Amino acid sequence: MGELFIIFLAVIILDIISVIMLFSKKGKFVKDSILMYIISIYGLILAYIQYTSGPSNDILTKVLSLFYVVCFIGSLILKKNNFYLSRLLLGFSLICSTITVFFI
Repeated sequence: MGELFIIFLAVIILDIISVIMLFSKKGKFVKDSILMYIISIYGLILAYIQYTSGPSNDILTKVLSLFYVVCFIGSLILKKNNFYLSRLLLGFSLICSTITVFFI
């Protein structure tokens, strides 16, 4: 149980740092750098963990994880056209994915 708590704390700290970088100074830290892609890959890894950690007959977690994958990829597609919506979608997906990995 101690290892899971350490992993939980590490994921929460990474989420907080990522969301702060997404929304501080109107996304200055992630607009012209590779950080947006790194945060999206981190979110995809969380969605993969969510997809594989649930039982095979639990359709809700499988559908939610696939929805988060679509959101992470959609945020990268929207980055050029609507940067604010892209940041909002990425932050929402990151927070919700973490919540569903550890609490559902």
